Parts: sequence; structure tokens; C-alpha cells
Amino acid sequence: MTIGYEVRPCALTNPQSYACHVSAAVILDIDDVAEQISIHNPNITAATAKTVLEAFQNEVRIQLLAGNTVKIKNFVSFVTTLSAKLTLPTDPLPAGNLNIVAKVSKTFQNTLRNEAEFERLGYPVKNPQITSCFETNLELQNYIEPGKPFKIQGTNIGFDASDPELGVFIKDAAGTVRQQTNIAENMPSSITIVPASPIVTNPAKPDVEVIVKTRYTENGQIKTGSPASRVRTICVGRDIFSHAGGDAPLDYESSGLSNGDLTLFICSLRPDDLVELTAGIFGQPETIGPPTLLLEDGGEYIVNTGGANPIAITINTAHLPLLKTNLLAYGRHMQEVSQYVTA
Repeated sequence: MTIGYEVRPCALTNPQSYACHVSAAVILDIDDVAEQISIHNPNITAATAKTVLEAFQNEVRIQLLAGNTVKIKNFVSFVTTLSAKLTLPTDPLPAGNLNIVAKVSKTFQNTLRNEAEFERLGYPVKNPQITSCFETNLELQNYIEPGKPFKIQGTNIGFDASDPELGVFIKDAAGTVRQQTNIAENMPSSITIVPASPIVTNPAKPDVEVIVKTRYTENGQIKTGSPASRVRTICVGRDIFSHAGGDAPLDYESSGLSNGDLTLFICSLRPDDLVELTAGIFGQPETIGPPTLLLEDGGEYIVNTGGANPIAITINTAHLPLLKTNLLAYGRHMQEVSQYVTA
């Protein structure tokens, strides 16, 4: 891992000097941090990690309001300060002068300085940069569904809607590109579309590439940007985690599902090379059950959903290595929304 930085001229210095600016590769929110905790600690689910992070945030708030300081040794301290200046010592304290300061410990800073490696990036060029994209109803990252608002966030991504060459385009695994015409929001840092159906040519191959095309002058060169991660749409039929050739590493069935029900699968590859699978009903977080360990014996496993009917997952031993390969490509973690179709 490296920290990328850009060298930029300081316009007001004479003689000329240059400053180094860190360029963040990705901006992580609380969901992203929870996801990374789960990846690096497979026994902790992303949902559990997020719950703890939110509880920590709330507890810091409670303690600061109680007049306390929160100090986590060798990491960070949260301190309250006042910015008010009084004319007389008897003057009342003005409202709105409370400041919250997060002080990073010197030990933590020195540790990072000793471990950090740097990479000089090219001179910055104005290009559309997509930092995140998600379906807004359930705020599922890197997931898109026809008829549901889909938000794209980043920098320099706004476009001239009157120019037919510009806009948001979706390219599926077959190479078919569809320009999106239902634009609900078009801002420099945020675009919202309502994708039309179909999104993909072959619903058994749900990966798509989201492309934003824009230009910054009337006759300027067209600039394109895409998110770093793949975006997925609904995988129709029994093709959960399906890939080229139509083979499905996992096949599932359940007496508790009705035709057309949407099921959310969360799959992780542990450091010991074993696969964990969690399942629930799409759109109902309370139904997400505990992880089940999958072994390479081709047997049938019951993956319990939280309080709902269990879903029977049948593992095809020949295809489990394919699943592991793709899990590695996805950072050891994949999520799939699959529409149940009865045989």
C-alpha cells in the first residue's frame, strides 16, 4: 500500500517553490470502514462492525456533553474547547462557541510515519472522478436496479445534458452500452439517475460498468470516469455468483421462498481459505443470519436467516474454487442480490 501525492506549484512564492499534496485514492464512510473491518477480521460481520462504530460515536458524544475527555491511548483524544472571549469576567457565555477537537497521538503519528510508503502521482489533470455509487432506497453500495434511484458521487462529474455525447452510460458484460435518459440530478459532485430496464443483456452476468462522460469547455475533449469497483444488478434465476459459461458456484432452494422473492447473499473468503456464507431477505436487514462455513465436500448446507425460513444452499464442489478465485478478485468479499425462481 502506498500514499499517493501530487506536486503543485505555489503561485505566490518568489522564487518558485512547490508543495506536496496527498491525493486520497478512496474516501471511506462508516459503511466502508465496517466492510474493511469485516474483511480483515472475518469473524466480525460488517453489520456488527457498523453497530460498534455507531455506538462508539454516540458514546463519545455522550461523554463530551458530560464534560469529559475521551482519550484512547496511542490513537486519538476527543477534547472540548471554548472559543468565547468575554469583555468582563461576569459576562454570560455566548451560545455556539463550543469546539470539538480530535487530537491524534504522537505515538500513532510516528508509527504511520515509519510504515508509510509514498508514490508520486502525475501532474493532476481535471477528469471526472467517481468515489461512490449506490442504490438510494436501501443505500446498497455498488448495486443498481431498474426503476430505483441510483446515485453517483465524485468530483467534476456534472455534464451538459443538452450534449447527446455526454451523460451516464451503463456497459454490461456483453459490451452493450446503454445511455441513461432519466436524470434526476446533475451536479458537479453528484448525479442521480433512474435506470431503465433492461440494465444487462444477459441477466446471468450481472456485473456492469458505470461510465460518466463530460467535457469542461464547449468544444473540449470528452472526459470519462468510472468507479473503481464493479457495479452489480439483480442476478435473475439460479445464477448466484455466476460467471462466464453460466456455471453457478452456488445453487439454492427453499420451501420458505416464493417465486420472485429477492435474497441477499454475503460471501467471504477467510484467511484460512475457507468460505463463509450469510443469507437474508433483500431489504430486511433484521433477517440477516449468522455466517455458515462451507467445506469442499459438495454437500448441502442450511444457511439460517434471522427469524425467517432457512435457505438450503447446495455447493457444487467443482465450482467452489471458481468462487474462491472471484472472491479474491473482489477483495475476499462479495454480495449478491438474487431473484428466486422456482424450478
